Amino acid sequence: MQQPELGKKIAELRKLKGLTQEELVEKCKLNVRTLQRIEAGEVRPRAYTLNVLSEVLDYNFNGVSAKLPGALLLFVRNVADIINLKKHTMKKVSILSSTLLIVFLGVFMFNFRSVSKSEQVLHVVVKEQNTNSIKWFNSGQVKQLMNDYASDACFYRNGHPAYCGKEEISKAIQKAVDAEAFKLTTIDLISLHVSGDVAIEKSLTTSQLPNGQFIRTINIQHWQRSNKKWMIVNDIDVLLY
Repeated sequence: MQQPELGKKIAELRKLKGLTQEELVEKCKLNVRTLQRIEAGEVRPRAYTLNVLSEVLDYNFNGVSAKLPGALLLFVRNVADIINLKKHTMKKVSILSSTLLIVFLGVFMFNFRSVSKSEQVLHVVVKEQNTNSIKWFNSGQVKQLMNDYASDACFYRNGHPAYCGKEEISKAIQKAVDAEAFKLTTIDLISLHVSGDVAIEKSLTTSQLPNGQFIRTINIQHWQRSNKKWMIVNDIDVLLY
């Protein structure tokens, strides 16, 4: 959902719950001016702010359910903060690893000895998606890259604001393609954890800069199954070096 519709929806939900702007900002730990600008459609809230509003207003704004299990909601919030951290790489990795541990222990407790048909299907989808991503990005086929993304997916790129919606994600990727900033070389799957219709993929992506230097990023993809099809609803990149 984009502005100004997003702001109107937030104002509508706030009023339905009988909350004043002052009462809502107190619950969300915001300031009134920020909420006023959001509701007026002047600015789009950061991912963290939007998730807090989702929780308080009990509404799905981002394609991530407002009724998320506590650990997964914590994951979304912390990843948003990690993207904006201007700290050392190891601190980023440490925080990210701790958050993932909470997610895995709190949300994805299932019997590893029994691999469900759904998980088998997703493993195939993820493998194909990683292989195709390299081919499609390097050849500038941005439209094909969007095939596995939900319409309201969000992309969190290290050091950049969140891009939400397939159109915005497509524009961001197209800019990188047009700038020839780097080429993807490998995407190695680290882990894939599935619980019902929700899954978290963790991969290591290696890219090559025009000067020949290699850089690596940890990529976290939040998959969700809808109508028997797995789609990416959140895509997070965190630069390692």
